[in-house]
Amino acid sequence: MRWNSEKDSAGLPGNLKIGGYYNGGSARGLAAAPTVPSETERGRSGFYVVADQAPARWGDSTQDRHLGVFEGFTAAPDQRVNKLPYFFDAGLVAYGPLSKRPQDFLGFAVVYGSYSRDLRLAEELNPARAGVQTFEMTVEWNYGWTIRPGLLLQPDVQYVVHPNGNARQHNATAIGINIVLNL
Repeated sequence: MRWNSEKDSAGLPGNLKIGGYYNGGSARGLAAAPTVPSETERGRSGFYVVADQAPARWGDSTQDRHLGVFEGFTAAPDQRVNKLPYFFDAGLVAYGPLSKRPQDFLGFAVVYGSYSRDLRLAEELNPARAGVQTFEMTVEWNYGWTIRPGLLLQPDVQYVVHPNGNARQHNATAIGINIVLNL
């Protein structure tokens, strides 16, 4: 199912997408004890909901400068085979944040994933030095700098809480740059 609105009641564009998936392949189950062999499961499924909205516009209407808000939720609820059964993300993007740079954008997002209770149980029963995986969260800031049409530089900073879902690992900061070339 997909809802795509040109304009909401305030005259601003938005989208809502709801869907699901099925994977008929096989996957190894997450065994709780080393003496119990993990079973192979067939057929995994899940669903998702994603939405975006432009709640505000500014500047010259020909430049399409606006604030974009997005959210998404994905669930693959069979925790016997899905290491990360629940995943959520949300953020804001200011398109054309500066009047002199109408093709640039400034973004902020938060991503959260919860690890499977079956995986946590297996890791608690078989303690590893790395510890038990519970959740991982990332906070991200980026800026898209349009050099010229077709060339974008996007510096990015991410702060990762519980890398790989593990509270024993130090939180991490990742700094990078994307170079996007559209021919």
